Amino acid sequence: MAKNTPGVERSEELDRNKEAVCTLSRRDRRRAETRERLYSAAIGLLSQVEYDSVTVEMITEAADVGKGTFFNYFRNKDAVVSYHFDVQLRMLTEALQAERPAQAPAASRVPSRYAPREGGPFWRKIVGLVHESAARRDKEKHLTRTLLSLSLTNPEVRQANVRVRRRTVETMRGLIADAQEQGEIRDDVSADTLAEVMFGAYLGALYMWSQSDSNESLHDAVDRAYAHVWSGICPAGSRAAESEADEGAMEKDAVSPPR
Repeated sequence: MAKNTPGVERSEELDRNKEAVCTLSRRDRRRAETRERLYSAAIGLLSQVEYDSVTVEMITEAADVGKGTFFNYFRNKDAVVSYHFDVQLRMLTEALQAERPAQAPAASRVPSRYAPREGGPFWRKIVGLVHESAARRDKEKHLTRTLLSLSLTNPEVRQANVRVRRRTVETMRGLIADAQEQGEIRDDVSADTLAEVMFGAYLGALYMWSQSDSNESLHDAVDRAYAHVWSGICPAGSRAAESEADEGAMEKDAVSPPR
């Protein structure tokens, strides 16, 4: 039998490697798809059913996979919820990576009705990131209440939530520091403190919204909270201008004849 030349052997080796890579890619893709099916099924159930009532059997049935398959991807229900926070962290990271370096922040992907009228590009980006987070929770009050509760009582979920909080606050801190350098935000308070205040305002709005029986959008709750935040962190010149505008409006109302 004739031997293959080195060139032929090398070509065959490359073909085998390509086939192995394609097979691996297909396998990884199927695994990723199965993980997402289980995750989506679990989140769908947690949006409607109390956490303690959701079972692994319910999740696998909703995902249309065998019960044993679940444990190839998640240790337990807690791990699914932790994965949910990891997904939120990944989405935040991707949003930040989409920014063009050394340029003003790009417009946020939120409805124009929620774009703030006040402030400069960095402030609008901060508010936009908060609204992007709100968009992923809006109309999911039951799920939000479940996540908030687990973040306080479940150690594994709490750790995952802390990772997201730290990254979010870190992101806010960087944007606030840039805004301070541009004169968009008062600079007599540290960016670290303002970032904690802004995250706390969002968390407060999220909690109050989740407990409310009203049909108010989470976006509206965030807007109301951040209007108060802006009044405290905007530059002194902006506060003076807004105060004068408010006083002018009040004087106009006072002299306007009743209709």
